[in-house]
Amino acid sequence: MVRMTMLVWVLAAIWAGGFAWPAVGAAEEAAAPAAPVPERVYAAKFDEVWDAALTFLKTRPLPIPVASAEKTAENPKDYPKGVITTLPQRYFKIASASFPPRQQDYRDTYTLTLIGLPKGPPPATPPVPGVPPLPADKPVDLTKVQVERKFEKYDKKAKAWVDLDPSKENAGVSVQNLFDGIQLQLTPPPPPPPPEE
Repeated sequence: MVRMTMLVWVLAAIWAGGFAWPAVGAAEEAAAPAAPVPERVYAAKFDEVWDAALTFLKTRPLPIPVASAEKTAENPKDYPKGVITTLPQRYFKIASASFPPRQQDYRDTYTLTLIGLPKGPPPATPPVPGVPPLPADKPVDLTKVQVERKFEKYDKKAKAWVDLDPSKENAGVSVQNLFDGIQLQLTPPPPPPPPEE
């Protein structure tokens, strides 16, 4: 009888311990640090990068509306900083070719943080035909751009917007496209070809 009671207690402890493990795993996942904010450093002055970012957002084939663009520099000796926030941009994607078509609704909001950095060596950028690269030994003005993207999908069952990982859905303007668009605005056009004789 004592052995049977002991066996029941051991089995109960194992059974209860098995259910406690997922809770411990969930706590570890909740305590995991958030993913780092994507950033890129440009070899240009703060105001040039600021203007390039605003120009790219406003002149895309489908412009991204800007909600606010505020520069903050309390002291002229401080490095400038600014934040550009966009309005939520809504769009949809047809998710099936069969009838009836399924429409998936998305919305994106971007927050671009621009920070002026001290002069330093130019960052590595892909070569542009006809434009000489910057010398590595000469310090240049640097500006760091961080982009936070809030990507949401409308869940019809829950009747609410749900946060999603943008890398799992092929929709909207990616952070990499924003970085490339700003770089394109900063890159001077290549010189015209020589005249033919």
